[in-house]
Amino acid sequence: MKIIEYLIKDLDTWFENQNFKGWDPYDIKGHNLSLKIQHFSNKNFIGKIIQQIYYICTELCPNFSRKVLKIKPSENAKGIGLVLTSYAKLYKITDREPYLKKALRYAIWLEKNRRKEYSGYSWGYPFDWRSAILIPKGTPSSVVSHTVGTGFWELYKVTNHKKYLDICIDICNFFTKELNITYEDENKICHSYTPLDDYQVHNANLLVGEFLVKIGKKIANHEWINRGIKCANFAISQQDEEGFIPYWGLEQTSRYSYGKARNDHYHMGFEIRMLYSIWKMTNLEYLKDAWQKYFIFYLNNIFNDKGIPKLTKDDYYPINIHSIA
Repeated sequence: MKIIEYLIKDLDTWFENQNFKGWDPYDIKGHNLSLKIQHFSNKNFIGKIIQQIYYICTELCPNFSRKVLKIKPSENAKGIGLVLTSYAKLYKITDREPYLKKALRYAIWLEKNRRKEYSGYSWGYPFDWRSAILIPKGTPSSVVSHTVGTGFWELYKVTNHKKYLDICIDICNFFTKELNITYEDENKICHSYTPLDDYQVHNANLLVGEFLVKIGKKIANHEWINRGIKCANFAISQQDEEGFIPYWGLEQTSRYSYGKARNDHYHMGFEIRMLYSIWKMTNLEYLKDAWQKYFIFYLNNIFNDKGIPKLTKDDYYPINIHSIA
């Protein structure tokens, strides 16, 4: 316990010294030069070679690359949401007021820096990022908003201040009013990643579903609860026989994933955790079967015999801190 407390204190000091700001792999990928190279690479073979050389250089020399490109550390709502969750939990565990004060400080920043152009409360990334389409800096996303929402939910639980529950409700309003419905039938539903795309991304949709069930149960909103369950149903309807759920929905696999169902360590983690959480809140037996089957696949396939996490079932590299976390 002393070692753990020391590590927490050391990390806490580091956060304070950074003044909310940090690096992200996508701050380089979202740079204008990166986007131009990526656009050029789609046109010819030489462009693809240039892109690979550029990516290798930025991956192997990240600090130098950021200096050359004049990229500065940025305030990332997702990171701050994670820290808010951590401080709220640390306060609950230790009952130490400094942790609560820090949680409240981060909560104030998040309230001030939400996206005000959309219904409800939402947050996005502080850089342009390209998936299948270009998502401009600041565009609110389901993933970032869920991460921040979890922080406010944990803060509500330790303070019992209705203000933080109201923020969680407004996040649900963003999910239900601003995200596009990219699939829906009587029992299943899928929400887009952001208000700009038509993606069927399972981990993002499960994050939306889990939050809708959680807040729906708290305020007795059965429409949100049912909608959240339908998000889980969409995911498990595409669960592979081995147990895993792909990153992209199956009907978009050919368009966005070269026809191959793919996933990686940390997105698997999101999916398993959300299925588990929805099961815990609903006691639906078929959800228990789904997350347990997935968890067995996870344990058997993406760690080596020394317990080191692999990035995917078949690849160790690059070693990814998100997977380790």
